[in-house]
Amino acid sequence: LPAEPDKPNSPLHPSNVLERPKVLFNAKTGKYVLWVKSENASYQWGRVIVATAEDPAGPFEIVDSFQPAGQRFGDFALYEEDGTGYLIVSSGGVETTFIHRLTQDYLNVEEQVAATYAGQKREAPAILKKSGRYYLITSGKSGWSPNPTRYATAPSLAGPWEDRGEVFMGEGSQYSFRSQPTYVFEHDGTVIYMGDRWHQRDLGDSRYVWLPLDVIDGKMTGCWLDEWRY
Repeated sequence: LPAEPDKPNSPLHPSNVLERPKVLFNAKTGKYVLWVKSENASYQWGRVIVATAEDPAGPFEIVDSFQPAGQRFGDFALYEEDGTGYLIVSSGGVETTFIHRLTQDYLNVEEQVAATYAGQKREAPAILKKSGRYYLITSGKSGWSPNPTRYATAPSLAGPWEDRGEVFMGEGSQYSFRSQPTYVFEHDGTVIYMGDRWHQRDLGDSRYVWLPLDVIDGKMTGCWLDEWRY
């Protein structure tokens, strides 16, 4: 999805911002569907760009740019289960985290499934299903500065969602070990947290933090490890 330096009004102009890209493969259409947060330099847009491609490496072509459900688009996650896609998005303005079911082609939202953390200014959502239970991890809002990571659980995507407190323990946990959630997944039986470690003065040099999480009987915990294997 290349920049468009010759089109000053394009969301792909280098003066604008694209953040947190996510891709799902749609088995019904045979296309890879990219969602990416779209902002101008002063963060006034709050939109998403949706693009598709025949190959995960692209080239992607923009299908639309809009505000899903008419709400300001913030940090988000995409999730797929049994051939159905979902959007988990932190909506600015109302400061609530919404879960929407996607249309069959994954190009838009079809129906709101749940709303949680109403008015609580959460962002950076990531979602995991394990042993029939859903886990939603989020960050507070503090600009580029890190803060505690919290999690909520529910028996279904529709809820009810229950806040269960902070994920991390030990020294540095109050700053999530200088990270912010971006993804959580299970691989070979290990639940793995992936966090953005933002470099505010040089965002292009930002790095990732990878840590294992213990997820047992509805409780999610993690601590800092200098080294680990799975």
